[in-house]
Amino acid sequence: VGGASFEQKIKIETIMPNRLKLNLSFGGATQLTKGGDVSGSLDAHWLFGGIAQNLKAKVDAFLSPQHTTFKGYDDYVFDDPTLNFTPQSQTIFDGRLDANGKAGVKTDIDVDKEAPGQLRANFLVKVFEPGGNFSIQTLSMPYNVYDGYVGIKTAKGSDISGMLYTNRDNVVDIADVDTKG
Repeated sequence: VGGASFEQKIKIETIMPNRLKLNLSFGGATQLTKGGDVSGSLDAHWLFGGIAQNLKAKVDAFLSPQHTTFKGYDDYVFDDPTLNFTPQSQTIFDGRLDANGKAGVKTDIDVDKEAPGQLRANFLVKVFEPGGNFSIQTLSMPYNVYDGYVGIKTAKGSDISGMLYTNRDNVVDIADVDTKG
Protein backbone atom coordinates (compact mmCIF):
# COMPACT_ATOMS: atom_id res chain seq x y z
CA VAL A 1 0.00 0.00 0.00
CA GLY A 2 1.59 3.26 -1.09
CA GLY A 3 4.92 1.57 -1.72
CA ALA A 4 5.05 -0.03 1.75
CA SER A 5 5.28 -3.75 2.15
CA PHE A 6 4.26 -5.79 5.18
CA GLU A 7 5.30 -9.29 6.20
CA GLN A 8 3.76 -11.60 8.74
CA LYS A 9 4.87 -15.17 9.33
CA ILE A 10 2.01 -17.57 9.91
CA LYS A 11 2.54 -20.95 11.50
CA ILE A 12 0.59 -23.71 9.84
CA GLU A 13 -0.09 -26.81 11.86
CA THR A 14 -0.54 -30.14 10.23
CA ILE A 15 -2.78 -32.79 11.62
CA MET A 16 -1.17 -36.19 11.87
CA PRO A 17 -3.59 -39.09 11.61
CA ASN A 18 -3.73 -41.75 14.30
CA ARG A 19 -1.11 -44.44 13.89
CA LEU A 20 -2.46 -46.51 16.74
CA LYS A 21 -5.79 -48.28 16.92
CA LEU A 22 -7.22 -47.65 20.39
CA ASN A 23 -10.14 -49.36 22.08
CA LEU A 24 -11.49 -48.32 25.47
CA SER A 25 -14.32 -50.64 26.47
CA PHE A 26 -16.30 -51.29 29.61
CA GLY A 27 -17.31 -54.90 29.01
CA GLY A 28 -20.40 -54.06 26.96
CA ALA A 29 -21.84 -51.72 29.60
CA THR A 30 -24.06 -48.97 28.20
CA GLN A 31 -23.72 -46.78 31.31
CA LEU A 32 -21.45 -46.48 34.34
CA THR A 33 -22.39 -46.10 38.01
CA LYS A 34 -20.23 -44.66 40.80
CA GLY A 35 -19.03 -47.53 42.97
CA GLY A 36 -20.19 -50.08 40.38
CA ASP A 37 -18.39 -53.31 39.57
CA VAL A 38 -17.69 -52.48 35.91
CA SER A 39 -14.02 -52.09 35.02
CA GLY A 40 -12.57 -50.61 31.87
CA SER A 41 -10.03 -52.09 29.51
CA LEU A 42 -7.73 -50.12 27.23
CA ASP A 43 -6.26 -51.95 24.24
CA ALA A 44 -3.79 -50.46 21.73
CA HIS A 45 -2.34 -51.84 18.49
CA TRP A 46 -0.33 -50.25 15.73
CA LEU A 47 -2.34 -49.86 12.53
CA PHE A 48 0.00 -52.30 10.77
CA GLY A 49 -1.07 -54.95 13.32
CA GLY A 50 1.76 -55.00 15.85
CA ILE A 51 1.13 -54.76 19.60
CA ALA A 52 1.70 -51.30 21.08
CA GLN A 53 3.60 -52.56 24.09
CA ASN A 54 4.83 -50.49 27.02
CA LEU A 55 3.60 -47.15 25.63
CA LYS A 56 2.52 -44.28 27.89
CA ALA A 57 -1.25 -43.81 28.03
CA LYS A 58 -3.59 -41.31 29.61
CA VAL A 59 -7.39 -41.39 30.01
CA ASP A 60 -9.26 -38.23 31.05
CA ALA A 61 -12.95 -38.16 32.00
CA PHE A 62 -14.96 -35.00 31.43
CA LEU A 63 -18.25 -34.92 33.36
CA SER A 64 -21.14 -32.67 32.36
CA PRO A 65 -24.83 -32.63 33.28
CA GLN A 66 -27.44 -34.25 31.07
CA HIS A 67 -31.22 -34.63 31.21
CA THR A 68 -32.15 -37.76 33.19
CA THR A 69 -34.76 -39.87 31.39
CA PHE A 70 -35.93 -43.46 31.56
CA LYS A 71 -38.01 -45.46 29.12
CA GLY A 72 -41.65 -45.58 30.19
CA TYR A 73 -41.28 -42.50 32.43
CA ASP A 74 -41.25 -39.77 29.77
CA ASP A 75 -43.43 -37.29 31.71
CA TYR A 76 -41.44 -37.59 34.96
CA VAL A 77 -38.77 -35.13 36.10
CA PHE A 78 -35.78 -36.93 37.66
CA ASP A 79 -33.38 -33.95 37.80
CA ASP A 80 -33.13 -31.76 40.91
CA PRO A 81 -33.71 -28.17 39.72
CA THR A 82 -32.10 -26.75 42.90
CA LEU A 83 -28.65 -28.16 42.08
CA ASN A 84 -26.28 -26.66 39.54
CA PHE A 85 -23.43 -28.81 38.22
CA THR A 86 -20.45 -27.27 36.48
CA PRO A 87 -18.48 -29.53 34.12
CA GLN A 88 -15.34 -31.04 35.61
CA SER A 89 -12.50 -33.22 34.42
CA GLN A 90 -10.38 -35.87 36.06
CA THR A 91 -7.54 -38.14 34.96
CA ILE A 92 -8.65 -41.72 35.66
CA PHE A 93 -5.59 -43.46 34.18
CA ASP A 94 -2.03 -42.23 33.68
CA GLY A 95 0.51 -44.96 33.19
CA ARG A 96 1.96 -47.47 30.77
CA LEU A 97 0.41 -50.26 28.75
CA ASP A 98 1.66 -53.76 29.51
CA ALA A 99 3.62 -56.01 27.13
CA ASN A 100 0.34 -56.98 25.40
CA GLY A 101 -0.71 -53.35 24.81
CA LYS A 102 -3.42 -53.49 27.47
CA ALA A 103 -4.23 -51.64 30.68
CA GLY A 104 -7.04 -51.64 33.23
CA VAL A 105 -8.98 -48.41 33.73
CA LYS A 106 -10.97 -47.60 36.88
CA THR A 107 -14.53 -46.42 36.43
CA ASP A 108 -15.14 -44.94 39.88
CA ILE A 109 -14.90 -41.23 39.09
CA ASP A 110 -14.84 -38.74 41.97
CA VAL A 111 -17.48 -36.02 41.66
CA ASP A 112 -16.66 -32.80 43.54
CA LYS A 113 -20.23 -31.71 44.22
CA GLU A 114 -23.75 -33.09 44.16
CA ALA A 115 -25.15 -33.76 40.73
CA PRO A 116 -28.72 -32.82 39.81
CA GLY A 117 -29.19 -36.21 38.11
CA GLN A 118 -27.42 -38.38 35.60
CA LEU A 119 -24.16 -37.05 34.13
CA ARG A 120 -22.51 -37.48 30.72
CA ALA A 121 -18.97 -38.91 30.90
CA ASN A 122 -16.79 -38.10 27.90
CA PHE A 123 -13.56 -40.08 27.90
CA LEU A 124 -10.49 -38.83 26.02
CA VAL A 125 -7.89 -41.56 25.50
CA LYS A 126 -4.33 -40.67 24.48
CA VAL A 127 -1.58 -43.21 23.80
CA PHE A 128 1.84 -41.70 23.20
CA GLU A 129 4.30 -43.04 20.63
CA PRO A 130 8.00 -43.23 21.55
CA GLY A 131 8.69 -40.08 19.46
CA GLY A 132 6.15 -37.99 21.39
CA ASN A 133 3.24 -38.08 18.92
CA PHE A 134 -0.01 -39.52 20.21
CA SER A 135 -3.17 -41.12 18.94
CA ILE A 136 -6.55 -40.32 20.45
CA GLN A 137 -9.96 -41.91 20.89
CA THR A 138 -13.11 -40.47 22.43
CA LEU A 139 -15.98 -42.30 24.06
CA SER A 140 -19.14 -40.92 25.64
CA MET A 141 -21.65 -42.62 27.94
CA PRO A 142 -24.05 -41.86 30.81
CA TYR A 143 -22.56 -41.80 34.31
CA ASN A 144 -24.77 -42.38 37.36
CA VAL A 145 -23.64 -40.74 40.57
CA TYR A 146 -26.60 -42.28 42.41
CA ASP A 147 -27.84 -45.89 42.64
CA GLY A 148 -31.41 -44.78 42.00
CA TYR A 149 -33.54 -41.80 41.07
CA VAL A 150 -36.89 -40.41 42.22
CA GLY A 151 -39.05 -38.76 39.58
CA ILE A 152 -42.11 -36.55 39.94
CA LYS A 153 -44.98 -36.22 37.50
CA THR A 154 -47.32 -33.34 38.26
CA ALA A 155 -50.84 -32.89 36.97
CA LYS A 156 -51.39 -30.74 33.90
CA GLY A 157 -52.11 -27.19 34.97
CA SER A 158 -53.90 -24.30 33.36
CA ASP A 159 -53.67 -24.11 29.56
CA ILE A 160 -52.66 -20.45 29.76
CA SER A 161 -50.16 -20.28 32.64
CA GLY A 162 -49.45 -23.92 33.50
CA MET A 163 -50.29 -23.23 37.15
CA LEU A 164 -52.16 -25.89 39.12
CA TYR A 165 -55.74 -25.16 40.08
CA THR A 166 -56.29 -24.47 43.79
CA ASN A 167 -59.98 -25.35 43.98
CA ARG A 168 -59.49 -29.08 43.20
CA ASP A 169 -57.25 -32.00 44.03
CA ASN A 170 -54.06 -32.27 41.95
CA VAL A 171 -52.53 -35.70 41.53
CA VAL A 172 -48.73 -35.97 41.81
CA ASP A 173 -47.20 -39.30 40.74
CA ILE A 174 -43.83 -40.38 42.14
CA ALA A 175 -41.57 -43.02 40.58
CA ASP A 176 -38.56 -44.61 42.28
CA VAL A 177 -36.27 -46.32 39.75
CA ASP A 178 -32.80 -47.84 39.68
CA THR A 179 -30.15 -46.79 37.14
CA LYS A 180 -31.67 -49.02 34.46
CA GLY A 181 -35.16 -47.54 34.90
